[in-house]
Amino acid sequence: MEAIYHYPFIRQIKDFYRYRAQGNIFLEVDVYFRKADLDKINASISKLHQKYSLLNCRFILKEDMLYFDDSVKNQEVYFKELPENNSIQNPNDYFHPKRLINQSLDIHNVPLIYYHLYKNDEVMIFKIFAHHMLCDANGLQKIKNDFISFYNGAEVTETYNFGEYSVKRNNRLFKSLEGNYKYWKNILAAYDDSVISPIDFAGFNSKSYGEKITSLVHASYYTPTDEYSRQGKSYHDSFMIENFDEIQSALQKMKISWISVFMLAFSKTAYAYQGKSLIGLLVSGKNDVFSMNSIGEYSGESFYPAEDQDLSPENLLAATNSFMTVSKHLIFNYALLNWDEEKFFRKICKSFINLSIVDGFSCEEGKLKKFEAIDLIFLELEPLLFLSKSDGLVYINWRFNTSKISEQTMIQIAEDFTGNFRKCLSSCLEMHQKSLQNTMI
Repeated sequence: MEAIYHYPFIRQIKDFYRYRAQGNIFLEVDVYFRKADLDKINASISKLHQKYSLLNCRFILKEDMLYFDDSVKNQEVYFKELPENNSIQNPNDYFHPKRLINQSLDIHNVPLIYYHLYKNDEVMIFKIFAHHMLCDANGLQKIKNDFISFYNGAEVTETYNFGEYSVKRNNRLFKSLEGNYKYWKNILAAYDDSVISPIDFAGFNSKSYGEKITSLVHASYYTPTDEYSRQGKSYHDSFMIENFDEIQSALQKMKISWISVFMLAFSKTAYAYQGKSLIGLLVSGKNDVFSMNSIGEYSGESFYPAEDQDLSPENLLAATNSFMTVSKHLIFNYALLNWDEEKFFRKICKSFINLSIVDGFSCEEGKLKKFEAIDLIFLELEPLLFLSKSDGLVYINWRFNTSKISEQTMIQIAEDFTGNFRKCLSSCLEMHQKSLQNTMI
């Protein structure tokens, strides 16, 4: 079969070099069965690959150019039989060695997605492993939902031709390059205007589509694997939001987003320890800063200033509209804007937040208030924040760089954040209650 090559999304070019240097990141999601139908599972997987052509691809470097090769044959049968009960009864113990293997796979041959069946005495698990080059957590949830729909009898009603869609999306980004450059030149001038270098727009615009993509493949990418990045630890913390239903209702009526509450509380907390800086933000869920239209194109970063602001409803409302979002201004690839990434991420952006607002989750009680080592830490502070919309549980995995932040300081940062978070909610609830009282008078 003749190979067909597609240019990747711009974001994926950077990530290819990142994962080649640092090891792969695979996301995973489970579908649980009490009683599974083998034919339905195989048919559902085939429909997934029919809907998303990117699922059939692998990366290839050909003549110093990065492509997706979609000559990989779409299998008709993925599983020949259902598994018997496994001698390892804990699914996490069973899958842990596979996660370690995933990290070290050769990215030139790594599958973007693959599937696994596991069974114990209680349940059968259909697990989807997806490379982060393919999608984010929100995109993987979309794939899972499609699989369930196909398993229940749905047919493929729309298809996403990756090659066509990536050309359309990349060309849109190329056309907005000059405007985005001017925007970021102005923003970064307040921090260090040497981060962003001049661009020959006339020369760039005169290039063909392929030449533009090639210029990014040859760019120098910041993939930190130095001693600094290997001094990471994590500290696990959690707290419950009191009067959660009342507060959630008040925020909705005041048109204040949960993202704003997290950002304003963290902004004030970070400023006390890091001073004038930018905070990166990646949001998963329906509030993605970049709406995903196709698997393969996933949420990008926003940036928000660390500031000593009043934790007032007015500032929370303002924060909702003031994110410097990648969906408008940062083109998924810092090389395209001629950024010095190392300078930006070591001197200006000192913290990065991953925020997930989900229906419900449970944290590991045994890890709370404890420290553990982690493999890589790129910035000074990289917390993973979770909010359960069902009961108001806030869980934070505080990832931090021990060369910049001591364990004792980390405990204090966690306490300060909790206090600032509660102050944000208290001020909103107080204003909302006053508004109700005035309405009743």
